[in-house]
Amino acid sequence: MTITLKQMRYAIAVEQYKHFGRAAQACFVTQPALSQQIALLEDKLGFVIFERMGKSVIPTHRGVQFLINIRHIIERANELEEQFVQKPNSLETHISIALIPTIAPYLLPSLLPVLRAQLSTVQFSVSEQTTDNLVSAVKNGECDVGILATEIADQRLVSTPLFADPFVLAVAQSTKLNSPVDLAKLNRENMLLLSEGHCLRDQTIDACHIGDALKQKTFAATSLSTIVELVANNLGMTLLPAMSIQREALGGRIKTLSLKSPGAGRTVRMIWRRSSPLQALFQQVAAITTDAGKQLLVEDTNIVIK
Repeated sequence: MTITLKQMRYAIAVEQYKHFGRAAQACFVTQPALSQQIALLEDKLGFVIFERMGKSVIPTHRGVQFLINIRHIIERANELEEQFVQKPNSLETHISIALIPTIAPYLLPSLLPVLRAQLSTVQFSVSEQTTDNLVSAVKNGECDVGILATEIADQRLVSTPLFADPFVLAVAQSTKLNSPVDLAKLNRENMLLLSEGHCLRDQTIDACHIGDALKQKTFAATSLSTIVELVANNLGMTLLPAMSIQREALGGRIKTLSLKSPGAGRTVRMIWRRSSPLQALFQQVAAITTDAGKQLLVEDTNIVIK
């Protein structure tokens, strides 16, 4: 038998009222029930907590020491109950969000202020990770939510689409191409790619049907900003997600062209663990992110994103 909080509370009540009957009334139990629990407690401890003196009781010397110690335990238990049970909504919730590098710098500046305004009791922290690392972090509990552009088929995760992010072709200002551009007719040798580990690299390879031999020859950069600098200097072209246009095409350094139907693009998604107790809150975050993403795309491209 283990010592229970109930037994400790009964013992504190007996000490306070110095009477088993009055202690039982204060604890809303019968006197025999309280007396039985005190007896079980004393058996477990191996010593008598209270001297029974007819109608009153006093703690023994060892009983006094025991009561001093359990009073701290009871106080802490009461604090925990008030904090977590009686006021479950009074605690600040923390959510960690990881985003891939081809989404984070474009979405976060508009998303974070809205999240903090609409979910004022939630504390948000953000990090930037490649797709594989992001998915692993969510699975392992290192972060709560991931925002990425790849469908993840894992029963442990909830994956919900947020909004479509179409691609545009980025070329140097001196390029003679005009919208809409047929990807099938482009010179693939001039296509610049991100390095391995970025899902946008794979999506560009698929959209442009770039073969293995050409992939090996193509320059690979670690960021879209690096690629845009090369494009601006007429060293190649690349596909850019529409959400990046406002930042990457700033100052007219490059020209962005729409793609001929069926075009190409990606779907921005949010993932989280199916076992998390914060499902409803994550759904709220997803809805807010959807609205922020669609608004960003309208501002960047002047098109309505469905």
